[in-house]
Amino acid sequence: MKSKKLLFGLLIAAMVLAGIYIGGCVYFSNHFYLNSTINGVKSSGRSVETVEETIAEAAKGYSIDIIDEGRNATYTIFAEDVDMVTDVGSGEVDDILEAQTGFEWPAHIIARTEYETDHVVTMDRDKVKKEIKRLPCVDASDEVKTEDAHYEFTGEKYEVIPEVFGTEIDVEAMTDIVMKKMESLQRSMGLLADQCYVQPTVFSDDPELNAQVDELNKMMAATITFTLDENVTLDKATQASFIKTKKNGKLTFDREAITEYVSTLAKRVNTFGQPKTIKSSLDKKKITIPGGTYGWKVDEEKEVDAIISDLEKGEDVTRELHYTYYANSHGKHDYGDTYVEVNITAQHLWLYKDGKLVMDSDVVTGNPNKGNGTHVGAYFVAYKEKDAVLRGDNYATPVTYWMPFHGNEGLHDATWRGSFGGKIYRSNGSHGCVNCPFETAKTLFETIDEGCPVLVYATEEEPEGPDPAVEKQKAEELMASIDIIAPVTLESETAIQLARQAYNSLSDTGKSYVTNIATLDENEKELEKLKKAAEKESEKAAKKAEKKKNN
Repeated sequence: MKSKKLLFGLLIAAMVLAGIYIGGCVYFSNHFYLNSTINGVKSSGRSVETVEETIAEAAKGYSIDIIDEGRNATYTIFAEDVDMVTDVGSGEVDDILEAQTGFEWPAHIIARTEYETDHVVTMDRDKVKKEIKRLPCVDASDEVKTEDAHYEFTGEKYEVIPEVFGTEIDVEAMTDIVMKKMESLQRSMGLLADQCYVQPTVFSDDPELNAQVDELNKMMAATITFTLDENVTLDKATQASFIKTKKNGKLTFDREAITEYVSTLAKRVNTFGQPKTIKSSLDKKKITIPGGTYGWKVDEEKEVDAIISDLEKGEDVTRELHYTYYANSHGKHDYGDTYVEVNITAQHLWLYKDGKLVMDSDVVTGNPNKGNGTHVGAYFVAYKEKDAVLRGDNYATPVTYWMPFHGNEGLHDATWRGSFGGKIYRSNGSHGCVNCPFETAKTLFETIDEGCPVLVYATEEEPEGPDPAVEKQKAEELMASIDIIAPVTLESETAIQLARQAYNSLSDTGKSYVTNIATLDENEKELEKLKKAAEKESEKAAKKAEKKKNN
């Protein structure tokens, strides 16, 4: 009995529910679903006519208020200013209802249904945009620019600077938002609430941004110290300027900035080719030696590469700069306290080792009268060679100790010489080398290393007359040339002229050695007589020939 009653009750309930469902289907065939809107206008359970009336009523005297939350201000845009038109009779609302399936109405009891149409409410986009541009909030003097999150160097390291949500209006986005609001006949909107501001595109939690900062700080962790006359540590601000970001976000190095920094270091330490000062070992006077090939010279390209490598490793490093040329020490005197000093004027050499005089010796340098003068300047021993053969255009000379310092000029033994020093170099000097006694060259070879400075200079001295020995030799050669002229003939003219030129080129000292100058005078007189006699004979012969021709 109870089961029959239960079954009957369920049947009645089913019939009621079926009736409700069928009734709903009928109803929602000409009414919009519950919880539905058309362009934001409430259409829940309403007919087409009711919705159109609602839209038409809402459109009368329509305007929209734009709330500027930041400035606590409200701006208004009126329908007529943007050519807003409401066409409820266009059939758009009917079309929306016809597309609605009444059988599905139970599914829309709770769920919201939002219909959109572009034809019920329309307006001129360009005019909406124009009205927006006129608002005080656009390009305002107190506008705060929106900024993406980014990194900045804060003095010691890089840090992520958070994004800034500014008050810079995104005109295009706001135009879309305003039109959407007007199409649904909404009466207000908020700049902040509806996100009309330009929005950041990179945020502080961006993984790529934070990875860049970590990589940058790894590079910044390196402390690079250069050992110069005083240690120089690369300051962090300059270090930061060496790193830049490519367009693709990858980190790279600014070689131009690094090169500029290395150049400043080079200007500080480079001494290559610059004059040197020294106290003469002879008289302790200060001597300035012209620049040569000795001194520090930074290899800038190699140093730039080294700095980049140091930054990539991110480790502390203390090191020297990379050089093309090296010197003994940094500071005022880069040649240090181990060097060879050569005084051309004194024809003397001094060898210093660790500040102590090891030896000094007379030498013979290049002959300046034959264009072979030893070049003054600050040089260094290029290499050392034992049992070498020195070769030139017209000589090949074996030496035991060879230490070149400037091209083919060098220090070496000269066992063929019987004496050194004095003025020998002026008449019988070398081809440019510094000739040394054997023991001097041996001591040099055993004491100095490759790279040892060789400081060559000449001091000012009172002008001297020509070397008497040289002048006497020239006088003797001249006298011999005079003696062989006799007897004087017309063919002797060239020899007589050359002898006279040689005599005139002698100094007064040299002329005093010529004891047969009177003979040269007589020869010149005799030559003049012969030339006159020959001239007369020539004239006679010419007259005789002319007379014979006329007869």
